[in-house]
Amino acid sequence: PLHPGQFIAPVELRGKALVRNQQSLFAILADLCTAADFSDCERLATVIGQVRTSMENSIPGSGHSYAARAAASSLTPAAGRRELWAGLEQFRLVRALAEKPAAELDQLAGQLQHLAQLLFATPRGLAITAEGKNHAVLKPGLTSFVELLPTTMPAPATVATNFAATPRRRGFATSVPVAYVARVFPDVPYTDPDAAPLTLLARLLRAGYLHREIREKGGAYGGLAGYNPEGGILSLLSYRDPHIARTLRVYDEAAAWAAGGQFSNEEMTQGLLAVFGDLDRPLSPGGRGTREFANRQQGLTPELRQTFREAVLATTRNDLIRVADRYLLAGRDTSCVAVIAGEEMLRKANEELGEEGLEIERI
Repeated sequence: PLHPGQFIAPVELRGKALVRNQQSLFAILADLCTAADFSDCERLATVIGQVRTSMENSIPGSGHSYAARAAASSLTPAAGRRELWAGLEQFRLVRALAEKPAAELDQLAGQLQHLAQLLFATPRGLAITAEGKNHAVLKPGLTSFVELLPTTMPAPATVATNFAATPRRRGFATSVPVAYVARVFPDVPYTDPDAAPLTLLARLLRAGYLHREIREKGGAYGGLAGYNPEGGILSLLSYRDPHIARTLRVYDEAAAWAAGGQFSNEEMTQGLLAVFGDLDRPLSPGGRGTREFANRQQGLTPELRQTFREAVLATTRNDLIRVADRYLLAGRDTSCVAVIAGEEMLRKANEELGEEGLEIERI
């Protein structure tokens, strides 16, 4: 949370079982970590094909998320890595691998085997969520599981080198009848004093402006805004949108609306309630344990989180106006745009956008 240029990219294994079945759970986890076997290339080809189908089917339902990841990838090192591993770039890799016959997957199988040996070594952290009375019962099984793992030093946080943020406007052509339009802004990390006002600003933009202009007037399924303080990215998004150029104009108008203070005190209150609804949303016991573990791994201590909550509560109208002007209006030239749509729709949008047209590429 202190250094946006540093990030941890962990591989997580999770399991859930009744206490009496703990030995079976630990045995499965141990098998995953110590006995990975990718030598059956026929099976590997089948699994890759399944992953490809799953990712293809996810684009129409989650196009706004893919667009946001693609746009943010040019702004921060962590976002760039996320796009490679979970975005359109990952889909392109999976598709290319799926087109290979099983007989040509030997090299990939060897690479996966090597990665498994590197990844499933000494864990950076372990967490068990259970009733307090069962912790002692679970400890022997957990200890035996850890002793089976290869002993290596955990990798340090990744430090991005030679990364330069580059504003881009990209259009990704695929077979969808609507558009998913994203504009993302580079902002500040979790510990910055402006992180709390930006979190509230995103909620205000979503409920007070984008929903009305993009969904109700524009006919899209949704108009969204979100701020990720851990990554320092603010996103404006549309979902299943019949427009591209109009939506990008709405994003500019939304920034001017917020910077001009054209929102009511009631809208601010509703935004606060929405922010704390997210922060305090109900979770299962397992979900609470997983979230707390992830927070601790990132360095988001309870003290940091409490300071953030208090800063959100203390946010004023002037704070919202100031950050909207600084990060959305003044920061427009450093923002990135990504649009997923049909190729014809993208080309028509470029006719309207003129000099701010999109670099069109096929997914």
